[in-house]
Amino acid sequence: MADLTVLQIIDNAVKIGLGGIIAVIGTVTVTNRKNKHEESVERNKRIDEILESVALNIVEVTHS
Repeated sequence: MADLTVLQIIDNAVKIGLGGIIAVIGTVTVTNRKNKHEESVERNKRIDEILESVALNIVEVTHS
């Protein structure tokens, strides 16, 4: 009976450990994707600002 209890404890520990590992992997994956998306949004925003600035400069040069 003691062997069965030890095996149950080990079984539960393995299940909890695997659940924790899966949760950590999921959290890291979601965080990385979110960060990459935010960087992409910021990069696109900066590109839009640069293009707008260039367009305004062209308008100033051609209309002066």
